[in-house]
Amino acid sequence: TQSVFAVGNFGRYRNAVSFGQIVFITKDEMLTSTIGAPGMSGSAMYSLNGTLVGLHAGGYGFIEHVPVCSTAVPGGRIKEFLADVF
Repeated sequence: TQSVFAVGNFGRYRNAVSFGQIVFITKDEMLTSTIGAPGMSGSAMYSLNGTLVGLHAGGYGFIEHVPVCSTAVPGGRIKEFLADVF
């Protein structure tokens, strides 16, 4: 597993930092144990050395309306998309 963190606007908290682990990853999807709450979508997800590893997409697996995991678009997929656009 790889440790990751995301910085986003979680509810009323600005620049909230959420730490977690990559739980599962494919070419097109990544599942992490970071907070998947509203306001975190679109936030960058980084490795602990600061490398962009993905973009937060949403919450996954809810317990009493609280997401227990989050989904993200892996960095490799973002790189491919940008190469196609530019």
